[in-house]
Amino acid sequence: PAALADEGLALFRAERNRVTPYPDVLPALRALAGRVRLVSITNGNAEVAHSPLRGLFERSLTAAEAGAARPDPALFRLALDWAGVAPGQCLHLGDDPYLDVEAARACGLAAIWVNRTGRPWPAELAPPLAIVADLAALPRWFAGETHAL
Repeated sequence: PAALADEGLALFRAERNRVTPYPDVLPALRALAGRVRLVSITNGNAEVAHSPLRGLFERSLTAAEAGAARPDPALFRLALDWAGVAPGQCLHLGDDPYLDVEAARACGLAAIWVNRTGRPWPAELAPPLAIVADLAALPRWFAGETHAL
């Protein structure tokens, strides 16, 4: 039974990392890698190093490593500590208004909402730094073309 459980867990892990990023993700991250420090954080158990995103992030952190899941600040603090930067030097991108944008802002980070589905922004929250439908314009924005978003 233990061997079967191990086999099942290995299969789950392999399938969990078989993701197909949106078409804009890989080009945007490749353009940013080396220009800005990229750190991924997740509440899940995906292993970025075993996905199509491998090699694009300097570090990938999980809630398990931080001992708490977002919106708890522990995962953001772990990323900041690892990168050796202050919150004001960071930008967080995420697709959840509460777990990503609001949680990042509570830690002092600027945040952009990636809203691929055109959902309305929650009225009870202050607007994010920007709302984008995809990541295509991010490299131009980081290059100083503030109108790119």
